[in-house]
Amino acid sequence: MVCTALQHYTLNTGHTRVSPRNEVCSEAIACLSPLVESGGPIPKCPGFDLVVRHLDGGSVFSIWHNGVPVVYCGFAWDQECEQQVWQSLVSIYDEVYDARWGTKSAQKPHTVPWLGGVLLPSIIFLPRDSVLMLADLERCIAWTLFEAQRCLRKQPFAAKLLKASGEIVSIQPKNGAAFSLMELKEFVGGYIQIVQPPGNSGAILVVNENGKSAGLLKNALATRMWQECCKPGSPRSQDDIVGDVVLCQTSQVL
Repeated sequence: MVCTALQHYTLNTGHTRVSPRNEVCSEAIACLSPLVESGGPIPKCPGFDLVVRHLDGGSVFSIWHNGVPVVYCGFAWDQECEQQVWQSLVSIYDEVYDARWGTKSAQKPHTVPWLGGVLLPSIIFLPRDSVLMLADLERCIAWTLFEAQRCLRKQPFAAKLLKASGEIVSIQPKNGAAFSLMELKEFVGGYIQIVQPPGNSGAILVVNENGKSAGLLKNALATRMWQECCKPGSPRSQDDIVGDVVLCQTSQVL
């Protein structure tokens, strides 16, 4: 799919801005490319982290500052996925703000690709320069996702080991196709439990089944990925993920 511009729409204000592809330089794309696959600390933005969930034809992502989400975004490049992305944005907005007036006037952009954003209340605690930087960062992330999706469709999902320390390590099954039970046990340090984030088709987290009783450290990145997929305020959204975690596809487990 060839695209020269996307629409950037903010649900809070109703403001729309056209973002041409050429406003994001190749250096920014290269810097963010490793990040958009599974999230993590944002390069050159101290204190900021990205949590991303991939869909078939779009992505939803949130930007966090010092452990608190400040903006929630949905990016759709395929018409078959845009309604799902839009509904995700509307649900978050109505959950955080008053649903009686919150998104009644919000209008989904007419053509893909588009990027929608919900500014969360915690944004008021950011320095002014950081707030101004966020909109540009959202667009850079969106264009990086757009560039990456063409490669992702051609290549198998790259599994990651999300360490409790915050380190992200690319991993591959020894047979080149799927991880064995023994391999997964070695990665997480014990008996495994497979959890699938709500609404995420295919992606799973492989965790240590006895991690909490063993007192393993909280895995901040895996926890954010899990909580971002859950309905805000639900019991599942309060759950923490501990220890080292394998992020992969269901097809990559024997």
